[in-house]
Amino acid sequence: MTINRSGAVAHIADSTGVDSRVVSRVLAGFEELLVSSARNGEPVQLTGIFTLTVAERSARTGRNPRTSEPLEIAATTVPRFAAGTTLRKAAKEGVR
Repeated sequence: MTINRSGAVAHIADSTGVDSRVVSRVLAGFEELLVSSARNGEPVQLTGIFTLTVAERSARTGRNPRTSEPLEIAATTVPRFAAGTTLRKAAKEGVR
């Protein structure tokens, strides 16, 4: 099962008793926090849940999968997500 934005809003609204419009605005604010932090290279850490950082990926030589010809892949900046202890434990307990 995949949870999309509207499903997340509905679930949070149901589990907290908060109006879904309020939950949607809070989620939009959280999204803005993540985007602006990534833009500024600042990490976001919710202890036990996740840490989001920005990392530099250096230039490297790759291979075109269709022609097998080598090609240069430019350096770039990418977001890195690391699950926290609580999230890792839940995932480990849920997979059986």
